[in-house]
Amino acid sequence: MPGRVLEAQVERSPPHRQVRGYSGRVPKLPIPDFEASVREHLESLGFTNHRSIYSLTLDEGRFGWLGLNRATQFGVLKVHPNVGVGHQAIRDLVEAGRPSPPQSARFPMPVVFTPLYTLMGGVYVTWDFHPGEDVEPKVRDLVGAVDRVGIPFMHRFVTLDDFIGGLQGQAPGSDGDYTLPAALKLAGRLDEAAIELRKGIEARSGQYGERAESYRRFAEFLIPGTG
Repeated sequence: MPGRVLEAQVERSPPHRQVRGYSGRVPKLPIPDFEASVREHLESLGFTNHRSIYSLTLDEGRFGWLGLNRATQFGVLKVHPNVGVGHQAIRDLVEAGRPSPPQSARFPMPVVFTPLYTLMGGVYVTWDFHPGEDVEPKVRDLVGAVDRVGIPFMHRFVTLDDFIGGLQGQAPGSDGDYTLPAALKLAGRLDEAAIELRKGIEARSGQYGERAESYRRFAEFLIPGTG
């Protein structure tokens, strides 16, 4: 059973709801102690900080990923964590067929990911930090949730088949139309990879410009004859 979220605001409306006074941009931190405190607690679990991203080494070629999405509403810092797991060979194959622009150099994105709250019963939760309050109790609670349900989620994905299963259930809006066929190719499931690539091309039918052409080039790179 997931533990109680200490004093965290629970919002029953969808997370994308527009709220007056809400900014989706990463804010200047109104709570100066938050960053130092969360880093200290996450590092105690073995995480490494990469600016706003934290990684956890699982084994060679696999890494846990934690993103602390932040926004402000009327001066309150609202933290919405996402957890994921990366597979370096899948990511390398995607990048080989879809080179990133130089300015995108950053810590690799995960292959499979989910908002932390989906592992805690599915009710949308943010950790809210108010100016002037002691951040420690809520930081401990946030990091405790990562330890309790986030890290076990990361350890669920070991084999390529684990990643393929996770990608097949990935929410729309991810780059699964790149990573899923790449994972299928690495697993030797070429016919399935070709099917997924054709789905990606079909989803872009009628589209022109670099986005559509880039995907067709990727498909041809991954499985010649599909692009």
